[in-house]
Amino acid sequence: MDIGFCSINFVKPDILYATSSACRDRVARGRARVGRVIMSSSGGGKQKKTGMPRWVAGVGFLVILTALVSPAFAPLLGPPRLSDAEINQRLNKVVLFSVTDQAGKPFLTETAEERIGYFFFDPTDAEAFLSKAKEFDESAKIFPVTLDEAYKFVARKGGDTFRLMANRTDVQEAEKIIGSPFSGSAPLFFIDGMSFQSADGEKKVIPLFFEKEDLEATITKLARENPALKDSIPDEFSVIDLGSALDEMKSGRNPALQNVVFYPSENALAYLRSMQGSGN
Repeated sequence: MDIGFCSINFVKPDILYATSSACRDRVARGRARVGRVIMSSSGGGKQKKTGMPRWVAGVGFLVILTALVSPAFAPLLGPPRLSDAEINQRLNKVVLFSVTDQAGKPFLTETAEERIGYFFFDPTDAEAFLSKAKEFDESAKIFPVTLDEAYKFVARKGGDTFRLMANRTDVQEAEKIIGSPFSGSAPLFFIDGMSFQSADGEKKVIPLFFEKEDLEATITKLARENPALKDSIPDEFSVIDLGSALDEMKSGRNPALQNVVFYPSENALAYLRSMQGSGN
């Protein structure tokens, strides 16, 4: 994570968003229940890293997650072209982390051109950001946000800029795979041709992982539980940018992406559980 810190200017927010009750309990389910592995075709895509300096407290948002995360997550499959609502239903199973004050107003960095807010996939990155914020405001805290809500801020035109901050290690892993700098919002890892059959045996879903190590752990588990699959699972990983995947899902150009399931980071889910267990 390349974020430079200088001085902080505290600026009153222009807008304060009310708490969205619709966002409560959204991360109530974790991993998808799957049956056997199927080899089928999947899409690929292409993939920006940014550096930022100075701080500011700015635009407010309040999105609270209160439900405990469970290990079951039912895939939501739709028609060839998915609506925004259908895509949001998939994204709201993924948790990110922001740094806010006690009122839920996020801390933003400030450059000569813009003010920038961040949503972190990795709680360790959020904690690093928090430690700097606490130098200026002891009430600063880490605030969990669902990806669908975060993406609304990222996609919004005008006003302050918001960015998704992928884990640096995963960005580097993505760059190794694609052989060039990653220039997207967040890398998603998958194995081309691999899909899961749902527990009811009726649907094929394509898993996309936000962390490469989660994909590796899944493959290891599958090979251990199904030795016959070991030699048939490709050892070559592929990467698609989150933004590119969402564009394809909306356009319907790639039918395979209509059946994707976003697998939230196990590390992020564990951190969320620890926050809930401590009453934060």
